[in-house]
Amino acid sequence: LLQRSTVKKSFEVKEDHIMKRFLMLVLMLCVGLCAGCAQNQQPDPQKPENGKLTAEELEEFQAMFTPGSWYSQATTSSYTSPKDIDLHHLFYDGTGLLYGHTYLTDRERAYLTSLDPESVMQYFRAPRQVMDAVLKEYFGVSLAETNQVGLSKFIYWAETDSYYVAHTDTRMTSVTLTGGERAEDGTVTLRYDGGVIVLIHHDGHDTAEYTVHSHQCG
Repeated sequence: LLQRSTVKKSFEVKEDHIMKRFLMLVLMLCVGLCAGCAQNQQPDPQKPENGKLTAEELEEFQAMFTPGSWYSQATTSSYTSPKDIDLHHLFYDGTGLLYGHTYLTDRERAYLTSLDPESVMQYFRAPRQVMDAVLKEYFGVSLAETNQVGLSKFIYWAETDSYYVAHTDTRMTSVTLTGGERAEDGTVTLRYDGGVIVLIHHDGHDTAEYTVHSHQCG
């Protein structure tokens, strides 16, 4: 009877030891799996976090902000809606050489001189139809749909259906992007040292792929 009791006790000790080793192995396995999961959850440096633009994407947007481009010119005033953009700032240098409508004809120059014979200012031309086309393509609004902020600073001549602006300097600006994020709906927020500009993505063909929604200086 004593021998049976001793054997039974020895068996129970071995069984308890085996169980402890089994539990220890299970615990080590769980720890290993958790460590593997944590490693797999580490951020991939090649993928953006929370919609953050990659360096390559930021470079692509930077190409849109060449000096004198409408995206760069969109940073010359602050507004929360494209309807409130300052048109005087936007078209201060005319409608651009690409449109071929910046410089005046002799007839236009004579007309403007007749309005102010003492003026020595240089004038640039901004045809209404071209202004309208620029606003529709890059801001998603027509000239008539804007609140015409700054438009009163132009001289309008009905004969040419054009606006004229006088100045001695330039508002052509340069923008260097420093970062940005893309929202799920495609909206892109871009930052640079002078402020933040928000672009809306479009799939249609009536506007540019990205139109300017708002810009805040500072």
